Amino acid sequence: MSMFFLVTLLSIISLLSARECWDAKDRANKGSGYDGTQSRTRLGYTCQNWKSNEVHKSKIKKTYGIGDNNYCRNPERKYSDVWCYTTNPNKRYDWCDVPTCSTDACDCTNVNEEDFKATDIKYDIDNGIVSTAPPDVVVEKELKNGGSTDLSVLVVQIVEVSNTMEFSRTTGASVTLGTSFTAEVPGVGSGSVSAEMSASMEFSAGESSTVTTTEKVELPCTAPPNKKAVCQAVMTKDRVEVPYVMTWSHKRLNSCTCKEEGVFKEVVGFYIDYEQHEWDYDQPNIVQAKREEISGGFENYKRE
Repeated sequence: MSMFFLVTLLSIISLLSARECWDAKDRANKGSGYDGTQSRTRLGYTCQNWKSNEVHKSKIKKTYGIGDNNYCRNPERKYSDVWCYTTNPNKRYDWCDVPTCSTDACDCTNVNEEDFKATDIKYDIDNGIVSTAPPDVVVEKELKNGGSTDLSVLVVQIVEVSNTMEFSRTTGASVTLGTSFTAEVPGVGSGSVSAEMSASMEFSAGESSTVTTTEKVELPCTAPPNKKAVCQAVMTKDRVEVPYVMTWSHKRLNSCTCKEEGVFKEVVGFYIDYEQHEWDYDQPNIVQAKREEISGGFENYKRE
């Protein structure tokens, strides 16, 4: 094999392996890793061969990455832009516009807020589960009436109503904890999951979201003659679990979409019932109990 052929072959291999962009990490570190073949500056000047002093004499003290060519380089590792001496006697040097190599990749194991956004969510309504959580007594009043007429009071109290939601991933795309996204959530009606969606809400991946409102509760309580009465406002909540598939789309790679599967969980369906228990004034056993609804229909809950 002739020396000329070998040199030519090595030159071809070098050109094929060179990239016409600059590695992002190397550029950030002001390195000399750009090995492309760009030889024209941003102002349109042709670069001078680094081995030549014909037009401009080189004064660089370090020569990283340069050779017998006129390609834009960063030989002294000082800058985050490459440059060259020009062949114009009136312009000693100029900068070159070399793009940074894209580091984008369709990596569904690292779905994050910087690179992805949630673009669609579908709920498996038919497999949604609604169960009743243990009730909480939010207002209570006890009356003792030893008289001959009814003893009545109206207790008015403001109570907090909390609606807690979260998306619990089970498989598919791995979403970075804390990644924010917007999604609609399913409603609940008559003890089942409704296909009717509520308004969009903001969430963070791996974290629960709680919406707290206040509700005015008016609790009437009446103790008949010679009776004791305990009146309670009882808040009931439903636990909702609905399978979902969420689509995450890459912000720059149009062909990159990732699917995350999991279970949407919510403590919802708040409504408040009135309960009253009565005893004979001097007896421990309940003689009467009644229950009726005071208020309901909070947030996205429908009670029919």
